[in-house]
Amino acid sequence: VSGLHIERPAEDNVGMFQSISGAGGVDNLRLLDVSIRGKDFVGALVSSLGSLVSNVRVTGNVSGNSWVGGVVSGMQGATLSGVINEAAVTASSDLAGGVIAFIESNAVMTGSYNTGTVTSGGGGAGLVAALNGRVENSFNTGAVVGNGAGVNRGFGGIVGGVGSTGSLQD
Repeated sequence: VSGLHIERPAEDNVGMFQSISGAGGVDNLRLLDVSIRGKDFVGALVSSLGSLVSNVRVTGNVSGNSWVGGVVSGMQGATLSGVINEAAVTASSDLAGGVIAFIESNAVMTGSYNTGTVTSGGGGAGLVAALNGRVENSFNTGAVVGNGAGVNRGFGGIVGGVGSTGSLQD
C-alpha cells in the first residue's frame, strides 16, 4: 500500500485499522510513504493490537497528540515479529515509540527495528515508549528527540520506561 493518507487530528484510535484481534492478523505488508495524523492512540497499521503482526514495514510520517507508534499504538495479548519502522513518529504531548507506543504484560515484540526519528513532548523511545511486556532481539538506530512541550516522562534509545513486568532480552 503506497501513499495512505489519514488526516483526523481530532479523533482517537487512528490507523489503517482501528483494531486487530483474535484470529485476525497481518503478514507481509508494506505501508510506504504514509501520512497518518490523529489525536491519541495513533499507529500507521493499527491503534489496538490483540493478534499477530509479522513482516510489516512502514515509511512516511505518523503523528498525533499522545500514544503514537510508528506501526502500532498499543498491544495486549499480541506478538509483533519482524516489523520495521522507517517513518518519522511525532507525539506533540506525550509518549511516542518508533515501532509501538506501549506493550502490555502479555505481549511480545521480537526481531523488529526502527530507523525513523522519534519526537515527543514528553516521553519517547526508538522502539517502545512504555514497556510492560517483553522485547527481544530488536534494535533502534533512529534519533529520539524530546521537545519539552508535554508531560515529563522518560526518554530512551530503545525503551522510554519499563514497568514491573517489562523485560528486554537479546
